[in-house]
Amino acid sequence: LFYMVFLNLEDLGEQHKHTLSILLGSAAILFFVGMPLHFWGNVESYTANKEQFQKVEDALDMIPSDAIVHATPFYVAHCAERDEIYLYDMNDVNQDTQTIPNMDYFDFFVFGPNTEIGEFTTPILEKNGWTVLEEVNNRVVIYQNPAFLTDRRGLKSNYYKII
Repeated sequence: LFYMVFLNLEDLGEQHKHTLSILLGSAAILFFVGMPLHFWGNVESYTANKEQFQKVEDALDMIPSDAIVHATPFYVAHCAERDEIYLYDMNDVNQDTQTIPNMDYFDFFVFGPNTEIGEFTTPILEKNGWTVLEEVNNRVVIYQNPAFLTDRRGLKSNYYKII
């Protein structure tokens, strides 16, 4: 749209060119100043809850670097310093049979406990003997495979590794 305006500047009179340049400049200022202000609430929220976010980071740091982790999108970046990390979402579960295919391939599951996937996953993991490594104020829960470090079953993953 801006490109078309500039192409048609030749057709405008001097007064319209002046008015248009003021309007375009004002729109640009509002756009570029207004966009970051939308995120100001995130800065305030982080500042007010910085201690809680640090607890989440400390909990995620408890996961060994050689562990195979299955994490929901929000936690993938926080767990990324390892050889194998996989994205975990509702596409990875079988809702009809209430199962998580290949769940024994993973050493740890990381997710928010009060999310849809958390409410689906928790009973399945607990039924299969997985234990809570750490939970932080309903923000994150980390489940550990009971076979972690005792039995690397040589299982192959059907998931795509996030690089």
